[in-house]
Amino acid sequence: MIHEDERRPAAERLSFVLHLGDFIYEILNYPEDKPNGRYARRIREVYRLPDGEKFRDLHVPVSLADYRTTYRAS
Repeated sequence: MIHEDERRPAAERLSFVLHLGDFIYEILNYPEDKPNGRYARRIREVYRLPDGEKFRDLHVPVSLADYRTTYRAS
């Protein structure tokens, strides 16, 4: 959006942006990471990130495909 706005004539540029947001949980725990721990209970089926990186027992989205997967599951 900024890239496009910078190329517009000054009179047509945005004055402000109001973002009301859409909240997603970006980090994910897979049940097998703690089979007897607090992540063992499933409220719904866990989605899998196609490219996500693992940090300790958390899976973090790192690509556009990961974020698209996260939004579809939310």
